[in-house]
Amino acid sequence: MKFMSRERTIMPSAPFERPPICFPDIQLQLIKLTPEQIEDIRNTGWLREAIFKTKPSTTKLEIRAILERVYGMHVESVHTINYLGVKRSVMTNRGRRLLWREDDWKKTYVMFKPMPGMQLPELMQPKDTRPVLEKLRAIMGAGKRAESATPPSRESARLTP
Repeated sequence: MKFMSRERTIMPSAPFERPPICFPDIQLQLIKLTPEQIEDIRNTGWLREAIFKTKPSTTKLEIRAILERVYGMHVESVHTINYLGVKRSVMTNRGRRLLWREDDWKKTYVMFKPMPGMQLPELMQPKDTRPVLEKLRAIMGAGKRAESATPPSRESARLTP
């Protein structure tokens, strides 16, 4: 039987709790900007939407976290689309056909918020993303107001005690 003192088994603790350091394996490749987007950046110094190419395993939350915490951008929304790799075939000198498929990838549309205190021209202001829904809400709201303004009908008067 081996005797160990209790003092040797207790590890000293740090005076503060350090958050874990993570280096995620996330690749965000910016897809080439259009001339209109480049002109907007030159005029305002801000871009409303950017498109990235990533690995399919990357989630929306990871993309948002990387852009906000590492690059300091203000992200409004993230939308993704998965793409299958393109199938390719090549004929060799010996008459054989080689088949392979390129890697799968994910296209990510990121909408950015304007920086706090940033003045944008009217054309660059964030637009309502659901105009049809807003019109329906306005119609439904107007219908409810019209119903409440009309006096009760005879049938509803009979039903109520």
